[in-house]
Parts: sequence; C-alpha cells; structure tokens
Amino acid sequence: MSFKHYLQKKQASPNSIRSHEYNVNCFESWLLDQGLDIKVVDQKEVLAYLQYCKSKGNGNRTLSHYLNSLNQYFTYLEVKPNPCLHLKIKGIAKRLPSGLLSEKELAHLHRSYPQNTIHEQRDKLMLSLLIYQGITTAELIELSMEDVELELGVLEIKSSRQGQYRKLKLLDHQVIDLQNYLTKVRPKLEKASGMQTNQLIINSGKSERKDKLKNTIQEMVWRLQKRHSYFKNARQLRSGRIALWLNQHNLRQVQYMAGHRYISSTERYRMSQVDDLQRALSKHHPRK
Repeated sequence: MSFKHYLQKKQASPNSIRSHEYNVNCFESWLLDQGLDIKVVDQKEVLAYLQYCKSKGNGNRTLSHYLNSLNQYFTYLEVKPNPCLHLKIKGIAKRLPSGLLSEKELAHLHRSYPQNTIHEQRDKLMLSLLIYQGITTAELIELSMEDVELELGVLEIKSSRQGQYRKLKLLDHQVIDLQNYLTKVRPKLEKASGMQTNQLIINSGKSERKDKLKNTIQEMVWRLQKRHSYFKNARQLRSGRIALWLNQHNLRQVQYMAGHRYISSTERYRMSQVDDLQRALSKHHPRK
C-alpha cells in the first residue's frame, strides 16, 4: 500500500494528501543531500531538518505542518519508535472562534430568509440545520434520508473525518419544516432533476455530485452576506451555536453535541467568550 492509499484509507482530503506527499518528498530530497537513508532516521535528523526549514524562513505553523506530515509518513512506514512521536513545535497560538452570533442574530438569519420557491424552502431548511444543530456544511451534504427520525424528532450525524457520531434533537418547527420538505419540496426537486438519490438535501439539476450541493450552499451564504452585514460565513453559524450551548450544558455534553474528538476543541469556544467579553469591557470601559 502506497503512502497515498494509506492517507486515503484514513479519509484525508485530496488537498491534505497532496500536501503530505509534497512535504515528504522535500524531506527525502534533504536526506539525499545529506547522504542519509530514511531507514536510519531518528529524532536528531528530524530536528535537523526542521531547523533547516526554519533557516529558510518558515514560521512555526508551517514547521508544525511539516512535522505532522513526517509523523504520518513514519506511522505509515511502521517505524518504531516513531522519531516524530514526542516532538512538538512551540509558540503556536490556537486561533479562537471570533464574531460569535447571539441567539437573536441566529434566529433573525433563519426567520428572515425567504421561502417563496421550492429552492428557497430547501435553502431555509439547510440554514435551519446549520443554525440549530450546529453541523458543518460537509455533514449537511452527507445527510441521507435515513438520518432523519421525524417521529422521535432526531437528526443522526454519522462519524466522519470532520466529526464524531451523534444524535441531535430537532426543534418542533424543524420537524414540521422537514415533514413539508420530504412530502412536498423534495419530490419536486427530484422530479426536476429526473434522478433518484438517497441524499436528504438535493439540487434540481441533473447531477448527484456532492460538489454541486456545495455550490448551492455557497450561493445561500452569499445571499445571507448581502442581506446581513454581521454575517460572514457558514462556520460562524456553528461557532455561535456551540458557544450558546456552553451557556446551557456542561462541557462534556457540548463536546458530544458538537462532535468534537477532543475536549480542548470545545474549550476554545469558552475561551473565545471570555475574549469577546474582555474586548467589550475595554470598548465601553477603557482604562485611563
């Protein structure tokens, strides 16, 4: 099995695979220049390579990315011990979620979205799931008909590279909207496309390709950006929901609801709330 197939098996994205392969090729070229063989590489050689990359003007975040690629590569080669295992690039500050939206702002985005056509009704349903369940756009695209349990009022999110498995409660109005979508809107979209698919959210165009649905979501985002000055992107919807969940549930519950693999990912939203509060205090009560 090649390194590429190994990464594909781990569900790495095409861009990530290309990046990892490029980084590994650069490392192997450096080894060749040094007269070294990959079989004898240990932690000392990895550190020397990272120092070489740093001398070329690469920052800590780039070095961390290189280190991650090498870690993946040595894991693939089953080198024991992995020379990258206990190495970490210091000085990388995690970016905190910014521009968190309030419950009122999120509700207004959804409530004010038009629903005059079947396409707008579909888009409003997509927006609803992004806002109230805090799912990612990738998870939205992957939803199938079986993932909706209307009688229980539950949406099932399958485990993926983006997040962990979870079941999320639907709001009462979402159950009604989903029932309308499944019985009235979706059949019309399916008829217009002339195709049958198990995807929950579909286009009316003659294509089942999921990247087409990605374009549909992006068009919805552009319309929202034009109508609401405070709206930036779809990620902002998820960030706002997770931050609001933290005001209602404990950290572990929110970790599950958000589908985070690590509790530290959830804690970032709590830190962001504190950061936003500090900025607000500085703005309205500046120190003299």
